[in-house]
Amino acid sequence: MNDLDLVRLLGAEVPITDDLARLQARSRLRTLIDRETRVGTARSTERRRRRRASTLFTAAAALMLVAVFAVLPRGADYATADELFSDLSSVAERGSADPESTGEFFYTKSERATEQGEGAGSILVEGVREIWIARDGSGRIRDQSGDEVFQPGELPFIDTDNLPADADALLRMLRGGEVFGGAPPSDVDLLADIGSLLAETHPRPELRASLLDAAGRIPGVELVGDRTDAAGRAGIAVASADPTRRIELIFDPESAALLERSAVRAGDGEGQPDRLEYRITYEESGVVETVDERPVVP
Repeated sequence: MNDLDLVRLLGAEVPITDDLARLQARSRLRTLIDRETRVGTARSTERRRRRRASTLFTAAAALMLVAVFAVLPRGADYATADELFSDLSSVAERGSADPESTGEFFYTKSERATEQGEGAGSILVEGVREIWIARDGSGRIRDQSGDEVFQPGELPFIDTDNLPADADALLRMLRGGEVFGGAPPSDVDLLADIGSLLAETHPRPELRASLLDAAGRIPGVELVGDRTDAAGRAGIAVASADPTRRIELIFDPESAALLERSAVRAGDGEGQPDRLEYRITYEESGVVETVDERPVVP
């Protein structure tokens, strides 16, 4: 109700015939106007309160959805190892070549735990390993046992530029011993070899994608699911096993990078438990000019 409606209502009820009547009419008019103003203000305040409550509820709901998606396990997105490798391959293929690939030395830094000795007397030796290696086989290795520089031909270099960007052709070459100078004894070792090529060489994006495709075609490779590597990074793992050992690879699904590679020897079933043969956690890689340089971490 607006002021004009109030005046009309007042006029219908109060005949204004003298000064006293006019004063009474004005008084009643002010009372009605004040009451209507208070009602309108209260209604407006209630509408604003409801709007704020609705906005807060919407924001809270959005935050809850973000939180839910943030904690959902990423491994739940995949039913098989082949599905994971397919996605990893697509991610790798979209990657760009390293702008510093004109450097002479390929650099890799890893945290390693390696079994030394046999049986019950074996021990696990842990440490950081850095390697610089050039195409001519020269380079440097720095780890807990020392720091050594190598002359040309003293380190084995795998030239990935000569490998085909075709998954089936790669599998034939790997199984035929044309890449590492010897054929892998089993498909378990074949998965380990592909992991080594992914993390310890510097393959171009299309070759990296093909290596991941090839890994997905190895019989017996299973999806393990969500894993955290020794550095505390979350990833998704796959594994391949035979009666004697088990190889596990952990990948970052966002970058398709191999975070960790490990091997576990099976126990003998007569009291000898499974034991870690090695665990390699890859931390940094890149291309540098000399054996005294390290890649610039963005």
